[in-house]
Amino acid sequence: MSTQYPSVGFHPANEHTHTVIFLHGSEETARHCAQRFARLTGSCGQTLRQEFPTIRWVFPTSPNANGWFPVRFRDEPTVDQHLQVEGLGIAVLRLRAFIHGEAETLGFRYHRVVIAGFGQGASVAVLALLTFNFPDNVGVYPRLGGLFCVAGRLPFAGRDLEQIRSILNLPDKPTNNSVVSHTPILIQHNHDDEVTPVRHGCQTYDGLDFVGANPIWREYLHGGHSFNRPAGVDDLVAFLGTALGIGRWGQDRGDVFWSGRLPMPSQADVAAYFGKDW
Repeated sequence: MSTQYPSVGFHPANEHTHTVIFLHGSEETARHCAQRFARLTGSCGQTLRQEFPTIRWVFPTSPNANGWFPVRFRDEPTVDQHLQVEGLGIAVLRLRAFIHGEAETLGFRYHRVVIAGFGQGASVAVLALLTFNFPDNVGVYPRLGGLFCVAGRLPFAGRDLEQIRSILNLPDKPTNNSVVSHTPILIQHNHDDEVTPVRHGCQTYDGLDFVGANPIWREYLHGGHSFNRPAGVDDLVAFLGTALGIGRWGQDRGDVFWSGRLPMPSQADVAAYFGKDW
């Protein structure tokens, strides 16, 4: 799979128990995104790899230098969305291949595979969740490990789930919203993001809520079009730990199954834990 779908990443320091597949933004490479991601630290000074030594981090590469799908107007990406359908579909199928491959290495435990993205990558990750269907022989946990989006937007926001699936018209179309409603979701956006304005993040939250998902919204005052730190990293650590049952927030509970909204600590609780006042 590495030849057909090139990627970079980081192997876990300890035994491999979970995987995060992270899609980079437009006009950057997977390697550049991975390098930025590796340097992120929270309030305690630890990187995400140090917080979660059993997670394998995978950063796929987009087929085009300009991103995962074409956008006619960068300042208003919702214009002429019909021109984006083909590119979005190809990108979603590419991500699906990674999901199935990583799940296979984990004994087909799809609930241990998290998908994520920044900017355009977040858009692809959201659509991958909305159109994901499990193989027939998998059904113990009807969800993925989680979805987290940074500075992204939901293509075709305002449509219902069936309309979005019909627009993309991908194979193996699911017939219900079980995966969507049971997969934990975190959406992060900086208020001063001038590339992807925060209204797109709000529309992503509203759109996911509209189709039956249970997203968690985190907005930060500063940070521009980038990862927020340390508060955003702290929230991500809390999200992954709670969703997967590992790390300081998961108390290493092992496999967990959430029905409905993830009982993730609030922003105030996370800040108080680290002795901060965001």
